[in-house]
This record gives sequence, structure tokens and C-alpha cells, in this order.
Amino acid sequence: MTIKTGSDNIVYKTFIKNSFFYFMSALMANTSLFLINVILARLLGTGDYAVIVLLMSIVGTCVVLSNLGVSDAITKFIAEHTDRDEISALVSAGMGIFLVLSVSAATALFAFAGHISHVVFKGDMTLYIRLATVWVLCFSFIVFIKGVGMGLHRTNFVILGDLLYNPPRLLYIVGLLAFGISIERIVIGWTALLLAGVTIIIFYFKGFADREGIKLRLPSLGTTKKVLRYGAYLYLPFLSIFMIKYALTLQIGTFSSKQDVSFFAVSMSLVAVSFLLFVPIAKMLMPTVSRIYKSGDHDKLEVIGRVLLKYIGVASVLIASVFCFANTTILRLVYGKAYTGASTILAILALGIFFETIKFITDPLLNGTKYASTVSHIEVFKLIVTITAGFLLIHAYGALGAAAAFLAGAVISCLLKLVMVNRRLGINLSSESLRIFIIFAFLLISLACGLSLTLFLSAGILFAVFSRLVSLKEIKTIYSLIST
Repeated sequence: MTIKTGSDNIVYKTFIKNSFFYFMSALMANTSLFLINVILARLLGTGDYAVIVLLMSIVGTCVVLSNLGVSDAITKFIAEHTDRDEISALVSAGMGIFLVLSVSAATALFAFAGHISHVVFKGDMTLYIRLATVWVLCFSFIVFIKGVGMGLHRTNFVILGDLLYNPPRLLYIVGLLAFGISIERIVIGWTALLLAGVTIIIFYFKGFADREGIKLRLPSLGTTKKVLRYGAYLYLPFLSIFMIKYALTLQIGTFSSKQDVSFFAVSMSLVAVSFLLFVPIAKMLMPTVSRIYKSGDHDKLEVIGRVLLKYIGVASVLIASVFCFANTTILRLVYGKAYTGASTILAILALGIFFETIKFITDPLLNGTKYASTVSHIEVFKLIVTITAGFLLIHAYGALGAAAAFLAGAVISCLLKLVMVNRRLGINLSSESLRIFIIFAFLLISLACGLSLTLFLSAGILFAVFSRLVSLKEIKTIYSLIST
């Protein structure tokens, strides 16, 4: 099936336009985060860098556990409404849930800071953990506001949330180069920056709400239940996506060494660069799918699913191949010789990220329709498999075991979701998937036989072209949509 041209392309154009703007803001935010990791890893060394990584993992865990899928549920419901009273009710309900959950998570972290410091950090980091409770509140609010913005298709909220988060932290780290970098200065400075950023977002949102007639009020019980009920379906996939990285990192900190924490963190930060290309598409795809599904146009869903799977699948294999073939070189150039011991970890995670990338197509297709519970069940199973495998493997193999656990969970969830997209939605992606997996299999064979990256890329691209996995006509159509 090919992309159609004509008046129907308004849906595709809106989708691609929003994805482009979100991509640009996410690119700047995530590039800033990546540079922060590089600077801190090089200057702090594996020991102190591991402290920052563990601290961010604890904060991330609190944010994820307190979300309950509210931000994604708000995105879906707001996208389905145009009436300002209904949108006001949804935003008010979401805001109320956010306040209760985020404050509860921050309070719990503050209370158990001493115990966490002893078990995870194996040292006295209680003060830093308690300061990080402010991070929990700020990050949670940013996630909520971005959810509202995506539901309204207002990319300015998404962009603002991204730009007030990582770029200022990077500038602060660069500024510290003149005075000396330490854990204490990093934690205190980042806390002040987050408070300032959230204050700006609050005033900006208030002005927007006043102009658009969105009024915050006491949330109704019915709307709150509606958001929580659907959020529960969306929560488990959200939990798995982020909690796996955090849980594995905290398991390494508890059962292995700080060096292994650093090795796993730098490897994950490198392979996660590929998400810059795909996360914006997934974020904008779900509200688009919701609107198309509500209109009953099954053909459009099938076109979007097949085309995105083909091009994202091919791109993800090629990206994984670069990390697998040039792992040691990349680590040495980016993070320095101290981190070249993570080369095998990087290669295994790169293979896992290929399978993880497929979810950026399958999850919005299922979540944006009426099958969010299907994704939830698969993600619960994946989370259990990954954490259990991590618990068994990290004791013996450290960060290498964590990478293997990540790969196992990614493979299982990817295959299950492709099957369920076919069963639930009648969208058969087997032809595209099979050809993509053939290229991936050739990657594994190339690595095992010691073939060169150039040979693999040449063979992979030729197969994609001659098997009609990609076509010049579709590429031209996509380009015309983007340029329009």
C-alpha cells in the first residue's frame, strides 16, 4: 500500500508538521542532555559520574511511578474534544491528579532519603536526594504540561518544556568549567534552574488559558475517574518504557560497582540518540490515530502504520549497525579511554534498541484506538521479564547482564505487539517486518563473521531497495508533505 496524494493528505501534513517541530525541540533538549553526560562523564570520572546517574534514576523513578498515565490520557482525551468547557474539565482533573501524586512521591523520597543513600549509593548522599525532591515536582509538572500541549496540537508547550529543561542545565555545566565542577554545585544549581523554568511555564500556561477560555476549576469526580481509568491502561506501557532503564541502573548500583553504573549509563545515552528521530513521531502519532480511528477511516491507519514501520525499521537497523561495528571507537571519541570497557555493553544495547524502536509504531496504533489494555499486558510481561533477568544476571555479569536483560525484554515485547496490531486492528505488518528482520539477521551474521560495516550497509541498502521495502516514489511523497 502506498501513500495517497490529494485532499486526504491534510491529516498526514498536520502529523508531519507537528512531528517536525517536536523533533526540533526534542533534538535541542536531548542534544543538551547528551552533551551534559559527555562533560560530566569525562570530568567527574566513573565514580562521581555514577552518583549523578543514580540520582537522576531515582528522580526518574519517582516521576514515572507518580504519573499513572495521566499525561498520556490527557493528551488522548483533549485531542478528541473541541469544546472549551470539556477541555477545561479535563485539564482541571489532570492538574488535580498531578498535584496529589507528585507531592506524594516527593514526600516519600524525602522521608526515605537516608535509607536510599545507604542501599544504592553506599555512602551519605541524603542531602542531595532530599534536594532532588524538588526535581520530582518540576519534572512531573513539565510532563503534564507537555501532555496538554500535545493534545491541543500546540507544539509551543512541548517546545517550551524541552527548552527550559536541558539547555539551561548544559549552559550551567559549561559555566562551572571556569569555577570547578562538583556534585554539590551541580545539584544546587540544577535545583535553582528547574524552579525558575517551571515558574516561566506556569505564567505562560496561565496566559494561554486565559486567551483560549480554558478555566481551571475544582475537578469533577466523573472526569477524574475517566482520566484515571484510561490512564491506568496507558500507565503500564509508560512505566515499562522508562522504568526499565531506571530499574536496571539502580540494580547495578545496588548489586555491582559504580564503574558498571557509568558504563551502562554512557552506553544507554549513546544508543538513545536514535530515539531523537522516532520519539517525536510516536508522540504526535497517538492523537492523530485517535482522530482517524474516531472517523472510521481504517485505510489511513494502515497507510501510516506500514509506511512508518518500513522507514523507521530500516533506519533503526542501520543505526544499530554503526554502534555494533564502531562501538569501541565511538566510546573512545565521545567519552574517552576510561569508558572503552563498555564496548560490548554498547553493542548489546544497540541490538535491543532496534526492537525497542518498533514500539514507536505499534504502541500509538494500539493506544490511540481502544486497545491500550493490550499494550499494558505486554508491557507488564516485558517489565517482569527484564527486571527478573536483570536481578539474575547483574549479580554475575554487572552492566553486561543488565544489557542482556534489556535485549531479552525488547525482543519479546516487539514480537508480541506486531502480532496484536494484526489481530486487534486488522493491520498486517508481517511483510514489512519480515524484510526488516532479514536485514537485522544479516547484521548479526556480519558481526559473527567479522565482515565490515561498509559491506553490511551496502548489502542492507540493496536488499531494502530491490525487495521494495523502500521506494523512491514514497520518499518523494514524504518529502513533498514535509516541504509543504
